[in-house]
Amino acid sequence: MDKSSAARLAEVHPELAKKSATLIYVCALLGLDIRVVQGRRTREEQTKLYNQPRDGKDNDGDGRIDEADEKVTNAKAGQSNHNYGLGVDFCPFKLNKPDWNDLGAFAIIGREAKKLGLEWGGDWKFKDRPHVQLRGIGIKECQVHYAKGGIKAVWARMDAILKDAPKIEFIPTADEIIEEGDTGAFVG
Repeated sequence: MDKSSAARLAEVHPELAKKSATLIYVCALLGLDIRVVQGRRTREEQTKLYNQPRDGKDNDGDGRIDEADEKVTNAKAGQSNHNYGLGVDFCPFKLNKPDWNDLGAFAIIGREAKKLGLEWGGDWKFKDRPHVQLRGIGIKECQVHYAKGGIKAVWARMDAILKDAPKIEFIPTADEIIEEGDTGAFVG
Protein backbone atom coordinates (compact mmCIF):
# COMPACT_ATOMS: atom_id res chain seq x y z
CA MET A 1 0.00 0.00 0.00
CA ASP A 2 1.34 3.45 -0.85
CA LYS A 3 1.93 6.10 1.83
CA SER A 4 -0.95 8.35 0.72
CA SER A 5 -3.46 5.51 0.93
CA ALA A 6 -2.16 4.50 4.36
CA ALA A 7 -2.41 8.10 5.61
CA ARG A 8 -5.99 8.42 4.33
CA LEU A 9 -7.00 5.10 5.88
CA ALA A 10 -5.60 6.24 9.24
CA GLU A 11 -8.35 8.92 9.27
CA VAL A 12 -11.35 6.63 8.70
CA HIS A 13 -13.24 4.16 10.89
CA PRO A 14 -10.92 1.25 11.78
CA GLU A 15 -13.20 -1.37 10.19
CA LEU A 16 -13.32 0.59 6.93
CA ALA A 17 -9.54 0.95 7.05
CA LYS A 18 -9.13 -2.81 7.56
CA LYS A 19 -11.51 -3.74 4.75
CA SER A 20 -9.98 -1.13 2.44
CA ALA A 21 -6.49 -2.50 3.07
CA THR A 22 -7.81 -5.97 2.25
CA LEU A 23 -9.42 -4.60 -0.93
CA ILE A 24 -6.10 -3.07 -2.00
CA TYR A 25 -4.40 -6.44 -1.40
CA VAL A 26 -7.07 -8.45 -3.24
CA CYS A 27 -6.97 -6.10 -6.22
CA ALA A 28 -3.18 -6.37 -6.29
CA LEU A 29 -3.55 -10.16 -6.47
CA LEU A 30 -5.79 -9.56 -9.48
CA GLY A 31 -3.14 -7.35 -11.10
CA LEU A 32 -4.69 -3.96 -10.21
CA ASP A 33 -2.84 -1.14 -8.48
CA ILE A 34 -5.61 0.71 -6.63
CA ARG A 35 -5.12 3.57 -4.21
CA VAL A 36 -7.25 5.53 -1.78
CA VAL A 37 -7.69 8.99 -3.32
CA GLN A 38 -10.24 10.33 -0.81
CA GLY A 39 -10.85 9.42 2.80
CA ARG A 40 -12.41 11.44 5.57
CA ARG A 41 -13.39 14.96 4.51
CA THR A 42 -14.07 18.04 6.56
CA ARG A 43 -17.32 19.88 5.98
CA GLU A 44 -15.35 22.65 4.27
CA GLU A 45 -13.74 20.14 1.88
CA GLN A 46 -17.18 18.65 1.16
CA THR A 47 -18.63 22.08 0.33
CA LYS A 48 -15.72 22.81 -2.02
CA LEU A 49 -16.20 19.46 -3.77
CA TYR A 50 -19.99 19.98 -3.99
CA ASN A 51 -19.41 23.32 -5.73
CA GLN A 52 -16.84 21.90 -8.17
CA PRO A 53 -18.14 21.30 -11.70
CA ARG A 54 -17.17 18.23 -13.68
CA ASP A 55 -15.48 18.25 -17.07
CA GLY A 56 -18.61 18.07 -19.28
CA LYS A 57 -18.02 14.42 -20.23
CA ASP A 58 -20.23 11.36 -19.69
CA ASN A 59 -18.91 10.87 -16.16
CA ASP A 60 -21.69 8.61 -14.94
CA GLY A 61 -21.35 6.21 -17.90
CA ASP A 62 -24.99 6.30 -18.95
CA GLY A 63 -24.18 7.10 -22.59
CA ARG A 64 -25.28 10.74 -22.49
CA ILE A 65 -24.08 14.02 -21.08
CA ASP A 66 -26.73 15.31 -18.69
CA GLU A 67 -27.19 17.08 -15.35
CA ALA A 68 -25.68 14.15 -13.43
CA ASP A 69 -22.42 14.65 -15.35
CA GLU A 70 -22.07 18.25 -14.23
CA LYS A 71 -21.52 17.59 -10.51
CA VAL A 72 -18.69 15.79 -8.77
CA THR A 73 -21.03 15.01 -5.87
CA ASN A 74 -24.63 15.57 -4.88
CA ALA A 75 -23.69 15.58 -1.18
CA LYS A 76 -23.46 18.87 0.67
CA ALA A 77 -21.45 19.26 3.88
CA GLY A 78 -22.63 16.69 6.44
CA GLN A 79 -24.41 14.61 3.78
CA SER A 80 -21.52 12.33 2.81
CA ASN A 81 -20.17 9.26 4.55
CA HIS A 82 -16.74 10.79 3.91
CA ASN A 83 -17.61 13.48 6.49
CA TYR A 84 -17.91 10.76 9.14
CA GLY A 85 -14.96 8.59 8.12
CA LEU A 86 -17.28 5.88 6.84
CA GLY A 87 -16.50 6.14 3.12
CA VAL A 88 -13.43 6.18 0.88
CA ASP A 89 -12.78 6.62 -2.83
CA PHE A 90 -10.45 4.36 -4.80
CA CYS A 91 -8.89 4.81 -8.21
CA PRO A 92 -6.91 2.36 -10.33
CA PHE A 93 -3.40 3.58 -11.11
CA LYS A 94 -1.30 2.80 -14.19
CA LEU A 95 2.35 3.83 -14.30
CA ASN A 96 1.82 5.75 -11.03
CA LYS A 97 -1.00 7.86 -12.49
CA PRO A 98 -4.74 7.64 -11.75
CA ASP A 99 -6.84 6.14 -14.56
CA TRP A 100 -10.36 7.49 -14.06
CA ASN A 101 -11.55 5.97 -17.36
CA ASP A 102 -10.85 2.29 -16.62
CA LEU A 103 -14.46 1.18 -16.07
CA GLY A 104 -13.38 -2.47 -16.04
CA ALA A 105 -11.05 -1.80 -13.10
CA PHE A 106 -13.79 0.09 -11.25
CA ALA A 107 -16.13 -2.87 -11.80
CA ILE A 108 -13.52 -5.18 -10.24
CA ILE A 109 -13.09 -2.77 -7.31
CA GLY A 110 -16.86 -2.79 -6.81
CA ARG A 111 -17.17 -6.56 -7.07
CA GLU A 112 -14.37 -7.21 -4.59
CA ALA A 113 -15.59 -4.49 -2.20
CA LYS A 114 -19.02 -6.11 -2.08
CA LYS A 115 -17.40 -9.48 -1.31
CA LEU A 116 -15.91 -7.78 1.76
CA GLY A 117 -19.34 -6.52 2.84
CA LEU A 118 -18.83 -2.94 1.69
CA GLU A 119 -21.36 -0.91 -0.27
CA TRP A 120 -20.21 0.26 -3.72
CA GLY A 121 -21.26 3.61 -5.22
CA GLY A 122 -21.26 2.09 -8.71
CA ASP A 123 -24.57 0.42 -7.82
CA TRP A 124 -26.29 3.75 -7.11
CA LYS A 125 -28.52 5.76 -9.45
CA PHE A 126 -25.93 8.58 -9.29
CA LYS A 127 -22.94 6.43 -10.25
CA ASP A 128 -20.01 6.95 -7.91
CA ARG A 129 -17.70 4.15 -9.03
CA PRO A 130 -14.69 5.17 -6.91
CA HIS A 131 -16.74 5.16 -3.68
CA VAL A 132 -17.04 2.36 -1.13
CA GLN A 133 -18.46 2.62 2.38
CA LEU A 134 -19.43 0.68 5.46
CA ARG A 135 -23.01 -0.60 5.50
CA GLY A 136 -25.59 -0.20 8.21
CA ILE A 137 -25.90 3.49 9.03
CA GLY A 138 -27.59 6.24 7.05
CA ILE A 139 -26.64 9.88 6.74
CA LYS A 140 -29.53 11.10 8.92
CA GLU A 141 -28.44 8.77 11.70
CA CYS A 142 -24.83 9.95 11.29
CA GLN A 143 -25.99 13.56 11.57
CA VAL A 144 -27.93 12.83 14.78
CA HIS A 145 -25.01 11.06 16.45
CA TYR A 146 -22.53 13.67 15.23
CA ALA A 147 -24.65 16.44 16.76
CA LYS A 148 -24.65 14.57 20.07
CA GLY A 149 -20.96 13.72 20.30
CA GLY A 150 -18.99 14.31 17.11
CA ILE A 151 -17.13 11.65 15.18
CA LYS A 152 -16.65 9.51 18.32
CA ALA A 153 -20.42 9.16 18.69
CA VAL A 154 -20.84 8.22 15.01
CA TRP A 155 -18.09 5.62 15.27
CA ALA A 156 -19.52 4.23 18.51
CA ARG A 157 -22.86 3.74 16.75
CA MET A 158 -21.08 2.11 13.79
CA ASP A 159 -19.23 -0.19 16.21
CA ALA A 160 -22.57 -1.27 17.71
CA ILE A 161 -23.94 -2.01 14.25
CA LEU A 162 -20.82 -3.94 13.22
CA LYS A 163 -20.87 -5.97 16.44
CA ASP A 164 -24.13 -7.56 15.30
CA ALA A 165 -23.14 -7.90 11.63
CA PRO A 166 -21.94 -11.23 10.21
CA LYS A 167 -18.16 -11.43 9.97
CA ILE A 168 -16.66 -11.54 6.47
CA GLU A 169 -13.12 -12.75 5.91
CA PHE A 170 -11.05 -12.73 2.76
CA ILE A 171 -10.33 -16.25 1.63
CA PRO A 172 -8.53 -16.28 -1.71
CA THR A 173 -9.84 -18.47 -4.47
CA ALA A 174 -7.39 -20.74 -6.30
CA ASP A 175 -6.89 -18.19 -9.10
CA GLU A 176 -6.08 -15.42 -6.56
CA ILE A 177 -3.12 -17.28 -5.03
CA ILE A 178 0.26 -16.14 -6.33
CA GLU A 179 2.13 -18.92 -8.09
CA GLU A 180 5.41 -19.20 -9.96
CA GLY A 181 5.17 -17.41 -13.29
CA ASP A 182 2.46 -14.95 -12.14
CA THR A 183 2.84 -11.22 -12.73
CA GLY A 184 1.31 -8.23 -10.98
CA ALA A 185 1.82 -5.58 -8.32
CA PHE A 186 2.69 -8.01 -5.49
CA VAL A 187 4.75 -10.46 -7.52
CA GLY A 188 8.49 -9.81 -7.32
